[in-house]
Amino acid sequence: RTFSIYKRYHFLEMLHRISKELSNKYNANIYLQTDKNIPAVKNDLVMFEKCRHLIDEVIDPTYLAEDFSFYQEKSKGLYMFLGIGETPMLHSNKFNFNPICLEKGYKTFVEILGIN
Repeated sequence: RTFSIYKRYHFLEMLHRISKELSNKYNANIYLQTDKNIPAVKNDLVMFEKCRHLIDEVIDPTYLAEDFSFYQEKSKGLYMFLGIGETPMLHSNKFNFNPICLEKGYKTFVEILGIN
């Protein structure tokens, strides 16, 4: 993932060039398949500022494999993580989800939507 389409195309061009060079140097067949149509997740700034008081922590931009960006092509959106405290990584066999954190997440989303 990249933060811009321009950087993504530049990176993919570089990958294809390196693959071709390696193929020629080592007389190898390299097949590189890429999908050029994966946009970056970009939160709507107006939406973010409106909800900022509900967010406990703001993290630096992060690269993640998230298809939410396709929704953001159709509508403005705000992508957030629901924090669950200090736990093993999500896909670790030691991860243990604490359902109590859902209450805060639920309340936050209800307030964002303006539902009483």
